[in-house]
Amino acid sequence: MQFEHTFFRTNADGFFRLDETDRRPVYVINLGDQTGIVSFPAIRQELMVGDCIGDQAMLDAVGEALKFVRDIRIGDTLPSEIINGKASWRPEAHHQTIANRRVLAALVKWSEGRDESVTQPNNLQRFLAEHVDRAVISRALRRLDEEVGDDGQGLTNIQPVLMGLAKELSYIEALRETVGRVRRIGTLLDCVRYSSGSQANDAHEIAAVLRVFTHMMRSFDKKLKSIDDQVGDIVGAVSAHQ
Repeated sequence: MQFEHTFFRTNADGFFRLDETDRRPVYVINLGDQTGIVSFPAIRQELMVGDCIGDQAMLDAVGEALKFVRDIRIGDTLPSEIINGKASWRPEAHHQTIANRRVLAALVKWSEGRDESVTQPNNLQRFLAEHVDRAVISRALRRLDEEVGDDGQGLTNIQPVLMGLAKELSYIEALRETVGRVRRIGTLLDCVRYSSGSQANDAHEIAAVLRVFTHMMRSFDKKLKSIDDQVGDIVGAVSAHQ
């Protein structure tokens, strides 16, 4: 990642990050004993003067990159999310295991006409233990192939599609785990609010934080449910990935 304007060469030891107040991208420069923070609009209006099209585009790319990395410096490589849309991080093995189980459960539920809730890992594991064996899996795969197979490849085509779907889903499982950890922060805040008792000011501030926190968690839950619904429609999910 390189810029053309002399401003960036003069302040090459600076770095980009999101502002701590409004979460907008800024450029942090060294001013001796202090640091200066330059907003992107200021850079565009005062330094670019409309003649550095490449730098303008690079600023746009940096702004997008800061959605995925904490900071970025001149000369750094932009994260792969910006370059080719692929994640620059990898889920752990247990996330892949959960994703495999989730896809398998969705396949069997569809094939057997079951409606059990298997969103939570413990429900998922219990469902597989009680209802899934080799015969059930084979029957479900044949049914799925009959439903969506159209190129004569049979299971040779269906199984790689399911594996690809599970691989993508493993990233969601990693995020789901992170959301779960964040959710525990809300539980702790609620306990602190309850224990504050007569400390009206403290209780009021915590309640305000919890309102924002609750809204955020509802947004996460809505997105996760949307993904779960898509995976639950295994025929549609496989058709979309073929």
